[in-house]
Amino acid sequence: MKKVFCIGANKTGTTSLAAFFRAHGYTVGDQAAGERLFAGRRAPDYRERVIALAATADFFQDLPFSGDDSYTFLAEAYPRAKFILTKRSSADAWYRSLTVYHAKKFGNGTELPTAEMLKKATYRYPGFMWDANRALYPSPPEDPYRKSDLTAWYEDRIKAARNFFSGKERYLEIEIEDPAAAKKIADFAGFEARLPILPHLNRNE
Repeated sequence: MKKVFCIGANKTGTTSLAAFFRAHGYTVGDQAAGERLFAGRRAPDYRERVIALAATADFFQDLPFSGDDSYTFLAEAYPRAKFILTKRSSADAWYRSLTVYHAKKFGNGTELPTAEMLKKATYRYPGFMWDANRALYPSPPEDPYRKSDLTAWYEDRIKAARNFFSGKERYLEIEIEDPAAAKKIADFAGFEARLPILPHLNRNE
């Protein structure tokens, strides 16, 4: 069983992918630990701590793996590991999925959360969502979900991963809506798919 990292952005089916791998016998990494680790990304031993976290399970998704370039040093630390970049059909589709989810979870249900709402959100710790927003996106503080900035970040992330793994067989780029995604992912990881389709979790559209 080879270690697998999902490096697609949050809200590209990463939770569904984790469920798929769990159903095939993979141990899934501690997401809470990863998110807290990402919050301390400026620590001088950040890389070492990410590499150490990666030793604790077989499959990982979401922060820090979904938000920074940790795949560059994880590829060296774990030369047999495989990397899957999940994506939506377009940057607009990803933005819609992200904002609908955040409006429900951190806003008032229909409108996007403001900076103050994110600072007061208690997920992981008070203010984590604001810290994560600032660490991830180049949007201005007064407009933390500005579409042009977030979609550019999303597209740039895909390009960066594609360039880094160019010509390498250990990388798979997959649209989560692809009806053949389950088989493609299983073939890539090297096991026979027991589920014909990916589970669809955290659905908000």
